[in-house]
Amino acid sequence: MRVQLATQASLTMAELKIFGQPLTTPDIPIAPSTLLGQIKSNSEVTLSWSDNSNNEDGFRIERKTESGQYSQIAQLAANTLAFADEGLQASTTYTYRVYAYNSSGSSAYSNEISVQTPAVVSLTNLSLGKPVTQSSTAYGGVPERAIDNNTNGRWSGSSISHTKSDLYAYWQIDLQNIYNINNIEIWNRIDACCIARMSNFHVFVSDVPFSSVNLNTTLSQSGVWNTFTAAYPNLGINLNVNRTGRYARIQLSGTGELNIAEVKIFGNASTSAGATSLKTYSEYSKLDDYLSTETSEKGRIETELKIYPNPSPGEVYIEINLEEKAKGSVSIYNILGVEQKKFSVNEFQAGNNLFTWDGNSQNGSVSAEGIYIVKVVVNDKVYLRKIYKMAAN
Repeated sequence: MRVQLATQASLTMAELKIFGQPLTTPDIPIAPSTLLGQIKSNSEVTLSWSDNSNNEDGFRIERKTESGQYSQIAQLAANTLAFADEGLQASTTYTYRVYAYNSSGSSAYSNEISVQTPAVVSLTNLSLGKPVTQSSTAYGGVPERAIDNNTNGRWSGSSISHTKSDLYAYWQIDLQNIYNINNIEIWNRIDACCIARMSNFHVFVSDVPFSSVNLNTTLSQSGVWNTFTAAYPNLGINLNVNRTGRYARIQLSGTGELNIAEVKIFGNASTSAGATSLKTYSEYSKLDDYLSTETSEKGRIETELKIYPNPSPGEVYIEINLEEKAKGSVSIYNILGVEQKKFSVNEFQAGNNLFTWDGNSQNGSVSAEGIYIVKVVVNDKVYLRKIYKMAAN
């Protein structure tokens, strides 16, 4: 600070007071944590993390591809908790980390998370030639007409299925195996007299047989995917499913005649890569047969293994009680037999051994809603239990 005359003269001052506040520098923010990645498609990954600071100016996300070097891909505002990374390559491993920053500097990095985008899969219409049923048949509109690969919506084209006026009229298909279902196309009858008949209908998808033809029972059946459409399709409708399934049903929510021009269920017809020795249960008549057959090969003791809560929208606890130390392992598989999670354990302790599954796969991505198998090996004994992972609220 200087006070200076503009010309040559003597400068005299009684007092100089400068008012203000000391300039403070904020602390460096605390590092974010619990970085998670969810695979949305073969070209998109969604990241989420915990914000542990209250003084960041924002977050920066870094990514590396395969074994390459990290580079920044995004700078986000303060208090941001998620980011969608789009435009990725299929069949590629990406590793992410995130840090907070402010005017004082940058936090430490969060944990790293690696995800591998799925391969590009050619989708197949899985419906063709599969067994179909419906609640009743009227005017010769057999259920097979809805899978004749003909989307003609005119009755004169002889390609439309037709039920009688039934309470909760339905059409149903058995794909005869569990597939990764991508989407379902449903083509409506378009004759002016009847186009509105396909209103207020549900579409169900399940890995296991439907326990009832009653609508309300099916709505409450565990493990069944469901979507509701109120307005009738003018021509057709495309529904994104993105889950496993063997059985599909289209069902009216009230009394009426159900007319369908065509149903196309698209998915991957090939066997999933990376399957382990744990077989898929489609070879058995029902899941309970599969479990009892697999475990009876080496025996099991019911009281030694507890799994709870089941079903669960969040964490699942696997409790193993033993009288003495034992060698073993704990793994979780999806319904296709692909290992989702393997816990790091070589030896169980005598007494209670507790493991927690957070619902994520080995690479940190969130596992989809559906049925999973817990496999516990204790010495020469194998124990299998089915669990149902619900969608998070």
